[in-house]
Amino acid sequence: MTTFYCLMIIENSIVLIAFLLAGYLVFAVIDILYARIFKKPLFINAVLFFKKLPPEEVEFLENNFSFYKKLTPRQKRIFQHRMNVLSKRKKFKTVAPLTITDEMKLLITGTLVMLTFGMRNYSIKSVKTILIYPSSYYSQIKKQDHIGEFNPAMKAVVLSWEHFLKGYEIKNDNLNLGIHEFSHALHYNSMQLWDTSSILFSRGFLAIQKLLANDEYSQTIKEVAYLRDYAHTNMYEFFAVCVEHYIESPTEFKKELPDLYKILKRMLNYEF
Repeated sequence: MTTFYCLMIIENSIVLIAFLLAGYLVFAVIDILYARIFKKPLFINAVLFFKKLPPEEVEFLENNFSFYKKLTPRQKRIFQHRMNVLSKRKKFKTVAPLTITDEMKLLITGTLVMLTFGMRNYSIKSVKTILIYPSSYYSQIKKQDHIGEFNPAMKAVVLSWEHFLKGYEIKNDNLNLGIHEFSHALHYNSMQLWDTSSILFSRGFLAIQKLLANDEYSQTIKEVAYLRDYAHTNMYEFFAVCVEHYIESPTEFKKELPDLYKILKRMLNYEF
């Protein structure tokens, strides 16, 4: 009798697993088809119970992070939840004499959450460590002074705290170190994954490459002179600079380069 019941349990478990797998496959197909048709994920947030931030951290965001301040109450709950999750997943390290502060964690994590706010997969797993220097530093990899970089081998984003803060002092100059370096990480991360957000992102990047392959359009970008010269260094810098502009001066971006703006909108799935 005991053997019979054990076999029944095993059989029922197999049926349950098969049912769950079938359900997942059906969802995956629907999700992909939806993304192909509507150019966006079927859904972004599937959280039932949101994790909250302490009141003092919420107050800091309200006073110091303009993106958060503009969100709806529900969006703020999502933002807080993602902040809570990411602050535990990322390691923050500083270089002497700098010491880690709550302000650093909140502003840097907030930048990451803002950048991926329109994505379902928002954690950017290609970044595990955030290393913060007081100011510019000498990069042993590039053999020159730097203010920031993304190192995929070390799964780290390196930032100059001085220059990171400058990125938020002027909100529409299209210069934001945090956005720029995390954009590099987001690009690398999306090329490694096959979730819906990453697929849409990767297709968008290919669309940008195709757009720039058109000599006439490339010339238009230079004539418009909206993007700073550093964007023309290579495709990776072009994308990162575009994201800085897309977030900091979206109205002007949409007016000056509407085709490129449309692609960025699909890639990030959010209008700033």
